[in-house]
Amino acid sequence: MPALSLRAQIIPTIAVYILGLGGMAVIEICVAMYAPREEIAAWAAIKASLFVAIPICLLGLDQVLVRNPSRSKSIATISLLLIVAISGLVSIALNASGLVNEIWKGWACLTLLASSVLFAAYYRAHSSMIKAQIATNLWRFFAAIAIVALFFLGLERDYLLIISLSILIALALAARFNKNPIPSRHSLADSEQSTSEYFRVGSRFLAGGFLLNAALHLDQILLNLDGEVLASANYFQHTTLFLLPVVFASGFIGFYLGPLLRNNFTQAQLRIKEMWPWLVSAAFGYAILSTVVMSFLFQPVYGDSAQLSFHLVLPLAFVGTLRLLYSVPSAGLNVYAPTRLLDLNLILSAIGFLVQIFLYFGLTRSQVPAAEAVAISSAGHWLTKTGGGWFCLYCAIRKAPSQSNQNI
Repeated sequence: MPALSLRAQIIPTIAVYILGLGGMAVIEICVAMYAPREEIAAWAAIKASLFVAIPICLLGLDQVLVRNPSRSKSIATISLLLIVAISGLVSIALNASGLVNEIWKGWACLTLLASSVLFAAYYRAHSSMIKAQIATNLWRFFAAIAIVALFFLGLERDYLLIISLSILIALALAARFNKNPIPSRHSLADSEQSTSEYFRVGSRFLAGGFLLNAALHLDQILLNLDGEVLASANYFQHTTLFLLPVVFASGFIGFYLGPLLRNNFTQAQLRIKEMWPWLVSAAFGYAILSTVVMSFLFQPVYGDSAQLSFHLVLPLAFVGTLRLLYSVPSAGLNVYAPTRLLDLNLILSAIGFLVQIFLYFGLTRSQVPAAEAVAISSAGHWLTKTGGGWFCLYCAIRKAPSQSNQNI
């Protein structure tokens, strides 16, 4: 079977992406609906801690690999060895903090999760986008089937084991799909960069990946580290439902926006300058509309035992708006920003990380309920991160012409 062109891969790639995203949504809703509160909190802690740890295990080398395809085999080999070692150390730390119960299962799961991201980067580097999506996303679909079946049969659910086996299946399928040799690609920068340079560049991607995943998952980690099991379960039920439309929309936007900006560099630069008020209004309107709809669905989905809290709904609507808005600078900075602005964006994101931690502990020590405190602190985190991202993007594109007849 000949290698497929990028155009021919678009629809299958989107289909696999939707399967993966839908699979994770099914898992989240299923756990939130049917699991006891202790299990809900445990699942939230496992997922959050593993996803935050992935960039640490990769050291940013997955992104370095994408940018240096002719060196991809050597970079991938080094990365795999590091993943195995670092995953073990991280798993020990997660076990010591009570986020993962068994070290070897945490190590195996984290090793496979990081490896799936690495293999996806390898496939992307060689323009095999379907294989990349299979490697990094399809495991969620298989995990959803297994978890739903276990709930239906009333059997115990070992989430670390389920995720590990699902990733193995997905990686095997990715390896077997279109076994035609991957065409070699060359980057002119390859010959100019040493191994130490790869690690230096990777450190920036490590920081960016860690801070983004922390923004997405830090709330659940804080609640579990603070021993707030019931608050964690309650917060998880709300975020699963109310942020679900945002997850789908931001994922879809991110999937298309990066290539669109690269392929329409000058026109897109102008459009962002002219249309930012409309983008803010659209994000706010979408978040409010989805919040209203999900408010009506909350009780039918979770039943009478679940209590809808508008003290959580309101900050989550704000978080949803900010997460949608962050999609633009997230893609735009990688296209337009020089290194100094990328570094500034990382610093502002780190400040947002600290804002959430200090806000959470400040509010809880002031007798604010833990779930409400983490929702408010998450809003502060995203306000700092999104505001900083847009500021850096504005600095990057402010010299764009103010008038143009060109269209994207």
